[in-house]
Amino acid sequence: MQKIAFIGAESSGKTTLAKFVAERLHAPFVPEFVRNWVDAQHRIPNYTDVNAIVEGQISIEMQLATQKSPYLVCDTTPLVNYVLIKHYFGKAPLWIEQEARYRKYDYLFLMLPDFPWMPDGLQRE
Repeated sequence: MQKIAFIGAESSGKTTLAKFVAERLHAPFVPEFVRNWVDAQHRIPNYTDVNAIVEGQISIEMQLATQKSPYLVCDTTPLVNYVLIKHYFGKAPLWIEQEARYRKYDYLFLMLPDFPWMPDGLQRE
């Protein structure tokens, strides 16, 4: 299975493009875990939540990677999680940094925030 991932800043189109690619390839789509987490918790994450959020992201990815498909399309990666954790909290657990460095993807697409920002619930500033 080849893993395709979209990385980049918040609201740069990762979800829209990842869903489109997954549909076109008839491939499993790995959603951004934190988006569903924020909706379920009705609050923005704090530093004590970061382990659970990144574990959730990795868990969904690993679960969907077991499906019989030549591709797996990921809305985000632990790298994006790590960068945002460092941005918002000034630090990140070592294991998350290691996941960000060593988790491999066959194709990475860096999305640029080159269109007007749109609010997206509690998750986006």
